[in-house]
Amino acid sequence: MHLRIAVKAGDAPEVAEDFALVEVTDRDELRALDYAIDLGTSVYAYRILDKDVPRLEAFRSTLLQKKQQGASGTLSIAIIPEACRTGPLPRGSLLFSTYLRTSETGTYVPLTADVDLHTLDSKRDIAALIPLCA
Repeated sequence: MHLRIAVKAGDAPEVAEDFALVEVTDRDELRALDYAIDLGTSVYAYRILDKDVPRLEAFRSTLLQKKQQGASGTLSIAIIPEACRTGPLPRGSLLFSTYLRTSETGTYVPLTADVDLHTLDSKRDIAALIPLCA
């Protein structure tokens, strides 16, 4: 799984950086998401590798400099999963929520809540695209 941060400013080509993510297993860290857990819910948390933090900070610093110079544009943050399923998908909705924690927020902030993978994209069923595990 990895994180992609992409910026498009004016007529300039999009600039993107990819960062590998590693699963968080620290129970104290995961407790910060307890408020989001309902019965039957599974929570998985991921973070940027420690070795990639300086690269992320440098990328962010470059973006802030461009903003201070008057550049404007769009920012997109995408999590690109490398997922597979072990059997048939359950019937009904397949909901997910995403949360982001940064040094600025200090805690997890919801980005999406209860989004259905079956209806996320109006043109295709994203859940149906998840391949079976080898």
